[in-house]
Amino acid sequence: MIRAPMFNVQKATWFEWWVGIFGVLMVFLVFPRWPPVMVWVAGILLIFSVALEYVPIPLGKAQGSFVMVVPLGAMMAYGPSVAVWLMLWTAAIAPLLRPRVTAWSTWLFNVGQYSLSALGMGFTFTLFSVPLVKGINYWNWSLILAVVFADGVFIALNHLFVHLLHALRGTFERQDVRTFLSGDVIHHAVSIAVAFLLTLALPAYPYIAPVMIFPAIVISLIFRNYSRTRGLQQVLAATMSLLGEFDLDTISSGVTKAVKNLTFADAVAIYIYDVEDDILRPMHVAPEQVAANFPLRELLHCDGGAVWDIVESQKWQYIVNTLRDSRVRWVSAVGPSYRSMAVFPMYSHGGLRGAIVLYGKRTHAFPETLGDVHLLASQVAVLFENANLYQTLQQQSIRDSATNLYNYRYFYVALEQAVKKAIQGQGVLSVVVIDVDSFKKVNDTYGHLAGDAVLASLSQLLLKSLGVDGVVARYGGEEFGILLPVDSLTAHHRMEKVRAEVARHVVCYDDYKLQGITVSIGIATYPEHGSNERDLLLKADSAMYWGAKQRGKNRSAVYTPALDTQLFVDHLTGFHTYHFLNQEVRESFINGTRDWGVVCLDVENVSLVNRNFGFEIGDRVLREISVRIRECLRLNEIACRYGGDEFLMMVPQISREHLENLALRIQRSVAARPFDAGAGTVISLRVRILANVYREVEDLAAVFEQVGMLFAKLQENSQKTLA
Repeated sequence: MIRAPMFNVQKATWFEWWVGIFGVLMVFLVFPRWPPVMVWVAGILLIFSVALEYVPIPLGKAQGSFVMVVPLGAMMAYGPSVAVWLMLWTAAIAPLLRPRVTAWSTWLFNVGQYSLSALGMGFTFTLFSVPLVKGINYWNWSLILAVVFADGVFIALNHLFVHLLHALRGTFERQDVRTFLSGDVIHHAVSIAVAFLLTLALPAYPYIAPVMIFPAIVISLIFRNYSRTRGLQQVLAATMSLLGEFDLDTISSGVTKAVKNLTFADAVAIYIYDVEDDILRPMHVAPEQVAANFPLRELLHCDGGAVWDIVESQKWQYIVNTLRDSRVRWVSAVGPSYRSMAVFPMYSHGGLRGAIVLYGKRTHAFPETLGDVHLLASQVAVLFENANLYQTLQQQSIRDSATNLYNYRYFYVALEQAVKKAIQGQGVLSVVVIDVDSFKKVNDTYGHLAGDAVLASLSQLLLKSLGVDGVVARYGGEEFGILLPVDSLTAHHRMEKVRAEVARHVVCYDDYKLQGITVSIGIATYPEHGSNERDLLLKADSAMYWGAKQRGKNRSAVYTPALDTQLFVDHLTGFHTYHFLNQEVRESFINGTRDWGVVCLDVENVSLVNRNFGFEIGDRVLREISVRIRECLRLNEIACRYGGDEFLMMVPQISREHLENLALRIQRSVAARPFDAGAGTVISLRVRILANVYREVEDLAAVFEQVGMLFAKLQENSQKTLA
């Protein structure tokens, strides 16, 4: 909290003492003798006057009451001196019957300003020279005018003193004049009407005076309950307006404004609890004109302080004077000065969610509506809990659990949005694909947990190097996708730095130090290399595979048109490449295809054909096998040359029965006719096939990992056969 020089506050305090002492002295000087009324009558009037003042009616920042009923009635029946003394003693006694919520200087100020206002009222009433009222026969227009004008003077003086005090405190606002005046006019109008009823009993029948005052007490309670209900309605309205909101900033903004309107605090701050760092983080401050200079800072649990002390107690607390509470600590000497605080911890289901903190520029600043804030705080705690849960689920849907990077879902959405932004702003966008070289060896040598450790460590390195202005995502298995708002030359320069950092990077896993890790990087840039997201991604992938990985790995490459044919078509067999299949399957997956059939095919003894008849014959055999496989495929069945003598087919939305029929057709087609090796020699070849269906796929990378395992199993079976 920031503490400024207390000059204004000190002036306001001195003003309170001065008005209080001066007002009391003036009463003793003007009316030094006991007023002309019996003690027991004065006692009855004082009791009911105190009772009316004891039931205050909130008027925004201030409070009103129907206390004027008794002084006005007494003034008409007994004269101004009785009214003045009643006001003095009422103002002195009534606050002492409640738990003290104001400073002694403020208490004395109220006694003094009530006394001075009552003196002005009495003097004005005397100017009209109306006789004292002894019954209804004394009612006339002169009396009514005298009472109205006298009461008007009371209101004017009362408001003058109150607004001067607020001006000295620095809390005066012009709209307060109208707010206070409109509320007081209503209260005083009712008070005048009931005061005339009171004159029917005074002075002839003072013992029935309570009957006449009873309507004012009932109306006071009605107004008070209305104000209380209105406060609860504000709490309900604030809660209902935020029920469907899951953005913490929006919730915080709405809550601080609602609390400001409810309590008329000079500032309201809301903090949210960060369980990982054990810290209260500031979210929002109201009003806006205060927020710019407000001392918002994180509140560390280990530092303690008033807010944390109250939060730990799980009960809200009102600090009426921050200067007298050792828990309140100042962190700067610049900014506004706050003499009052109220802290409302927010708990739900036993867990801390945050805190609402109210600040006032004077001591004892807050009205009786703090209970409503406590009710609102309990509702906001639930809203915060729901918002945190929603954001956690949302993050889980766009985050990769192993690396905590964005996943491919988010990457595709971000890519689409980034391309649109680049097109609209005539900017540039580089799409980068990174693949970890020889990653399978890491898994095979050290295990999959070690592989996960490598990916997680590289993810943090990429975030540190590129995450400031770029989007970093896990694109697939050991692949990363990156979006950078730079041209191809800058992107290549930055990625070369990343590649060098990776080469020097050491990953500690258990007792191992995994080093010598390298990556292959491909780059494609809008608008230089493509005009849409799919084109850019394919070309970045092409640059990574053909421009970097196939040229020795551990390098970065920018897309060139020469890489296009290598990307899409295997020149020997005419099949698509594995990378083309990978992209096609991913696109179908994004569009909602979740069921996939996989056929892995390995041609037996091709290596023997190459060794015995030469590579030319071996290549011719592979081309003819490719033709026979293609004849067995339908339109929606995607096939590629996986590598060497291996072929891969992926079929969307297929049953296990149909997938097995497809595998059988291919197997029979390859074995149906021998292959001509020339010179009257024919070769009979067979294929080994493994097929499987994957339902409700959520992680496509896991499916491609299964593909690799199926081919590994085919190789294992082949070696057993040869043995």
